[in-house]
Amino acid sequence: MLDVRCSLMIRNSQILGIRFFNSDADEAVGLMFERGGFLVAPSGTCFARLREDETYRRAVLAADLAIADSGLMVVLWRLLRGENVQRISGLKYLKHLLGRLKGEGDTEVFWVLPSESARQKLIEWSSRGGFSIKSENCYVAPWYGPEIEDRNLLSLIEQQHPAHVIVAIGSGAQEKLGYYLRENLSYRPAIHCIGAALGFITGDQPQIPDWADRFYLGWLWRLVAHPSVFIPRLSHAVELPWLIWKYGEKLPPLRRNRSSNRFVISLISFLVLLAPSVFADTGPVTAESQRNGAPTPAVFQSPAPKQGLNFVMGSRGLESLSFNGQSLLSSAQEGELQPQRSGFRAVLDALFPRSSSGVAMANKQPDTVDLSYRWGRVSCAYGKKENRITMRIEVSNTGSEPLNEFSLRLMELTFPSVPRGGPLEAGMFGFGFKGPEWLLDQCPASIPSAADPRFVVPIVPVDYGTGALNFCSDDVDCSVNVPYSTNFPARTRYPFLISCRDIQPGATKTFNVSLRFGPAGARVQDLSGDVLERYAQKYPFQAGWKDRRPIGAIFLAGPQINVASNPRRWILNFGEIDVTNDKGKAAFRTALLKLADNGVQALKHTGAQGMITWDPEGEEFPGSCYYGDPRLVPTLAPEMEFKNDGAKSAIDEYFEKFRAAGLKVGVCIRPQEVVMIDGKPVHRAADDENAVRILREKVAYAKQRWGCTLFYVDSTVTAGGPLDPDVFRAVADAFPDVLLIPENESMRYFAYSAPLNSYVHHKITSTPLGARLVYPKAFSVLMAPDGDRPEDHDALLTAVRRGDILLFNGWYNSDGAEKIKKLYEQATR
Repeated sequence: MLDVRCSLMIRNSQILGIRFFNSDADEAVGLMFERGGFLVAPSGTCFARLREDETYRRAVLAADLAIADSGLMVVLWRLLRGENVQRISGLKYLKHLLGRLKGEGDTEVFWVLPSESARQKLIEWSSRGGFSIKSENCYVAPWYGPEIEDRNLLSLIEQQHPAHVIVAIGSGAQEKLGYYLRENLSYRPAIHCIGAALGFITGDQPQIPDWADRFYLGWLWRLVAHPSVFIPRLSHAVELPWLIWKYGEKLPPLRRNRSSNRFVISLISFLVLLAPSVFADTGPVTAESQRNGAPTPAVFQSPAPKQGLNFVMGSRGLESLSFNGQSLLSSAQEGELQPQRSGFRAVLDALFPRSSSGVAMANKQPDTVDLSYRWGRVSCAYGKKENRITMRIEVSNTGSEPLNEFSLRLMELTFPSVPRGGPLEAGMFGFGFKGPEWLLDQCPASIPSAADPRFVVPIVPVDYGTGALNFCSDDVDCSVNVPYSTNFPARTRYPFLISCRDIQPGATKTFNVSLRFGPAGARVQDLSGDVLERYAQKYPFQAGWKDRRPIGAIFLAGPQINVASNPRRWILNFGEIDVTNDKGKAAFRTALLKLADNGVQALKHTGAQGMITWDPEGEEFPGSCYYGDPRLVPTLAPEMEFKNDGAKSAIDEYFEKFRAAGLKVGVCIRPQEVVMIDGKPVHRAADDENAVRILREKVAYAKQRWGCTLFYVDSTVTAGGPLDPDVFRAVADAFPDVLLIPENESMRYFAYSAPLNSYVHHKITSTPLGARLVYPKAFSVLMAPDGDRPEDHDALLTAVRRGDILLFNGWYNSDGAEKIKKLYEQATR
């Protein structure tokens, strides 16, 4: 469906194989209105993907229009090639697009959004700005894998036939989605892939002033707002100068490895100029060290054999450190105890010193370093225990305000090669289920770099080729973090950070941290078994569900149905349902109970323990599908209450058929509240406290009315990430006889629930390694509607033997169900 007319008679400049539109924003908007197709706006961090992600590369090259969002690319092209390319940021383009859409008034627009919070912010913004946006015109995208296919979205767009589709789910996935939509839709809308720009306008992202966007400083604005998120992202932009210098107009070749030798001296020179403003800590501690050129006398020195752990202490921290003869500190400055600040904050502190910045001082104790702050004092006592460096950090808040959170840089280690490792967290979507197998600075974006004990055991394992270490919070009370490399392109030097929380006025808290060294390949349980045990004792395993047989999924409605007499989009009788009169409702009831009979037969044949039903409320409003509130069945789907002179309503008899056959039953619920706005259901984003109340109420209703004990908990995220694990602990405490299956996860979820992971979408074949290190009895629910593939048979067989539960389509007999039946039969031999 590529329209070759789109590439004719347009002013373009080709950079790295991409033909960038070289005119103003109004003309770009006009072309999209006139010709349709899909538009992309690659940022500076996206160009490395051209060499690493073949699907992304294909999508960007196939775009009908590409605008130059990257100020860095525009500047580099001018410096290295002497040519001007007009920059159109995604934000600027979106403002011009919205202005024209608002001016035309009746143009239909469909919005693809990254989260429920983004959808709510968009609707709130539209009501304030006089821009009419309907809830059914908004679609919250699922988490997409490397290859994108979304038939639900495709069906919705085909039904509504909007002239414009605005995709705001973030770079990488959105370009693939835009390409997928253009190639598979039966008509040619204008598809605008504009990433986070929409969030800047609606308030879902930190707003960027016009002057910052005009002077190419949007990236800095976002960095200051969320440094932990954007510093790792900016690391991908450092390849751009080398790419432009090397390839110019040509498309870079795909690469099969990520060798650091690909960078040349010109890039290193560029990064040397860039590094001081981004990574250098120019606070008082460093400044004082630079003024004092004389070496600080050692006040504590461990024995210095070549093998084992050896380090030398100075008055500001470590002066040298080695393990088995491998030096890991390139200078004494990198061993200093320092306050941790973003690079931008450090520059501000240098220009405008603040009294709250810590200044290192030698303590009277020879192995201790102090930091003084306006609010109090931090004291770090160093010690050695076998092959461990121990740090006892005492924080005293002598001020009048609570100290909510502060961070320290303990040291910055330099490794002989790019290390592998990261937290033991598998991430919201389970991608890290095999453990941290990636390079330390390249873990999946869904996995936080910080090991925060509220969510995951606070251990960061690092393997650097000639040895291994575990960075641990020994008392599992503070976060540990190895967030990014500070010496691009070599990527061998990393800061080791801790974050401490909740220190009240007049209080002193102590945090114990260690670096534990061992040979290359050393296992976490060998180096840090005591920390794993301590974490399990602090947050004990409570998921006592004994039945590990498979579970069937039953879907009653779907957005693909579009029959006027079937507004709830029931899939029964292929959608040919009429609920507008009693005769039709009686036929609906008959069809629903027949589906139940078929489901009972399929579940019993497969050996399932029970089923979970999705959408007993129907899907009358596809933009709000998966309401996840069984209490709304009478309101949203009144035909479910039809009795047809029987003693029980259709939905009550439906569930009773399964229970009478000895099967467990369940429903899909969500932690968000549903409210009616203009006669349509809208989800309100939930915080942790309200999520507990909402989930308890929904579980209680379904349990009391239908005897439900299986609960799939959809959309278990807030704007800031996964729900706090304490939400599931509270629900599990209230209902110890139910199984909670949250859509997203953190490690601690496994203490109270069996999180869902997808074999069919993401090839996840077991409960994450990290979760089982802490909770050996942890288990997952693995979505496998098609059964196993030959290459994964052994892995899924092992998963079943270890207690994982497989989820399959449970309302009919299928080849997938037969495969699952055979897996369970083989597992019991």
